[in-house]
Amino acid sequence: MYPDSLLRSAMVGVNPPGHFVWSPQVVDDQIHYYSNLWKQQAGASAPDLASVMKSVNADMPDHWLFLPIDPGKVKSVAFAMLYHRTTAPIILDAYLSASKGDPSGLALMSLACDFILPKMATWGEFFAIGSSADYEPGRDYRTELNPPESILGSPMSLLIWGSAPGNWPPILMDEQYRRINPTDVETLLINGSVDFSTPPQFAIEDLLPSLKNGQSVLIFEQGHVGDFWGFQAEARQRLLTSFYDTGMADASLYEYLPMDFKPAMKFTVITKILIAVSILLMVGLVLLIWSLIRRKIKHVNSKES
Repeated sequence: MYPDSLLRSAMVGVNPPGHFVWSPQVVDDQIHYYSNLWKQQAGASAPDLASVMKSVNADMPDHWLFLPIDPGKVKSVAFAMLYHRTTAPIILDAYLSASKGDPSGLALMSLACDFILPKMATWGEFFAIGSSADYEPGRDYRTELNPPESILGSPMSLLIWGSAPGNWPPILMDEQYRRINPTDVETLLINGSVDFSTPPQFAIEDLLPSLKNGQSVLIFEQGHVGDFWGFQAEARQRLLTSFYDTGMADASLYEYLPMDFKPAMKFTVITKILIAVSILLMVGLVLLIWSLIRRKIKHVNSKES
């Protein structure tokens, strides 16, 4: 709106107009990207992650012990945690365990969804802004975003766009703000190669050609914005300060960080610990109540005698 007021602009996790709807095909492509990285590290005999996730999602159990498993909630948590390289391995480990007969991690994901999703965004603002930008009247979002052949579908988009029209009537912003407009402003686009939230190809293929003075930096094996701020601080500082100082982004300090597929925690282990603690607490409570009852009985008997 005000290009004369801008000298240089750096964007991290770039999402051009029209891409507030996550595509199931793009999500699947990103899962295949992870799967290929996994194969390179684990060896040819390792299970194919993409096939494992597709198989588990196609035949997900409805419970583990007494804990219900809701496929929609599991997929939503999976998608949200695939945003970053530190949390993605936790999700992949839960799916691998489920494929081996232990869906306890999926049960925890289903349970956690009710606590995670409400805090992910200020939902009124989220629906108002998102629907005003990219909503397309007449589009069959529910069918399009959950194709049966997909690995994961697009669970977060299905949650948003499947409910937004009925619960939040869209008021579209002016058309000029819902399309990419060419600009002369010096702009730096920064994306990670495994960013499920803002896939890098849209910034590079859709937005960059409209930037007369645009530059793009792709950081491999990096996810969404949190990864940009969380890894290689010196390289990040050089990248941004060089761009703002000179107009040329210096990414030379970035080193390749291989994906670490070892999960920081295992949902299967956490679930079992929670179950064990719950059982111990219940047993302890029962024993405490029984002890109080016995003391009461002894007290009454002693009075009668």
